Amino acid sequence: LRTPYEAGFKTKLCKRLVSMQKTYVGFWRRLFASILDILILVFLLTMLFSFTQQTTPGVDALIIILISALYFTTLPTTNLQGTIGKLAIGAKIVDLNGNKISAGQSFIRFIGQIISAVIFFIGFIMIASHWQKRALHDLMAGTYVINRDK
Repeated sequence: LRTPYEAGFKTKLCKRLVSMQKTYVGFWRRLFASILDILILVFLLTMLFSFTQQTTPGVDALIIILISALYFTTLPTTNLQGTIGKLAIGAKIVDLNGNKISAGQSFIRFIGQIISAVIFFIGFIMIASHWQKRALHDLMAGTYVINRDK
């Protein structure tokens, strides 16, 4: 089955429709990316805490939250368009128009991920059944996770 563009209808509308086609990244690949991200964070935090003086548990928790927030909110707004885990699986985070996401959207995604974890990971499990493979945090922030162009 060919698209109208491939069939020779090379109008501006057809070109735009072809460029808007997205291949959404599913549950298992996104889970693998998340596991990679968690391993990277654990490594970074272990290195950080091995070089610092012993602190109070409250300070340690604050440091963990701040570094996690920086990791999950900064990288998606760069040219990487995602975390290192997303890069490893060949995925990127985009807005509803297929563009790089804003800092505000990235922050909303991070808050949504926390909410999803608190409600027994239901927000993440949604990926498996959503027709666009979107999690709760994607819906909250107006984002998609799609395959990177080859």
